[in-house]
Amino acid sequence: MMQKREFCDILCHKLTNIIFYLIILNGEYMLDVKEYEAIAKKLSALTPDDTLQIILETKDPDVRQIYSIVGDYFLQKKQKEVIAKEKY
Repeated sequence: MMQKREFCDILCHKLTNIIFYLIILNGEYMLDVKEYEAIAKKLSALTPDDTLQIILETKDPDVRQIYSIVGDYFLQKKQKEVIAKEKY
């Protein structure tokens, strides 16, 4: 009988292969990495007030969640910088 961990490893490997073949064999599934890098660069320019405004004004719960995560990420990054400079 196959153990749960072994089954998960096999399933993960098979899914990875399927995704790889979809990307290689069918160009329409390929991500445009440069496009997402540009989006990340634009997100990094947002201020905490910007993310808060988006969270408060959007009606889409997915957008609200995404910008909550983005805002938290940049807040944590800033906190790490302040702690690294020992200005806490």
